[in-house]
Amino acid sequence: MFICGIDLAGMFVSQARNYPNLRLQKDSVHRWHAPQQFDLITCVHGLHYVGDKLGLIARALGWLTPNGLFAAHLDLANLKLADRSSFTGALGRQFKALGLHYHRGFHLVTCQGQREVRFAYEYQGADDLAGINFTGQEAVDSYYRRLAPQ
Repeated sequence: MFICGIDLAGMFVSQARNYPNLRLQKDSVHRWHAPQQFDLITCVHGLHYVGDKLGLIARALGWLTPNGLFAAHLDLANLKLADRSSFTGALGRQFKALGLHYHRGFHLVTCQGQREVRFAYEYQGADDLAGINFTGQEAVDSYYRRLAPQ
């Protein structure tokens, strides 16, 4: 068993060499390709700094083993439609339909088991000057456009 991680800034890659069961790679989470499937994927206060949050969640769910667990902090207030309006209710319903669970009090999205998901929203861009979110840290707002029903 080993732990595999992505170090966005590369600050800890050299320190990982001291731990034989830890593999860190400096990379972008949008470019990175999983070398295998994983039993557990976590993202603790990391999605706050990502532009396409839904796209990354969809990719990560494909990296799970059939019984794997995905758990990530996600502040729905940082996801908006392109006109800057909220769509948290609609997104929550879509999460549920896709088998994802949103734990509002913890700002946590979870999913059990690998799956391919297609959100009904297309990424339009991000605002890295969105301000402080529930963590007390600066966050990135992500903007989406609702796709036409197929």
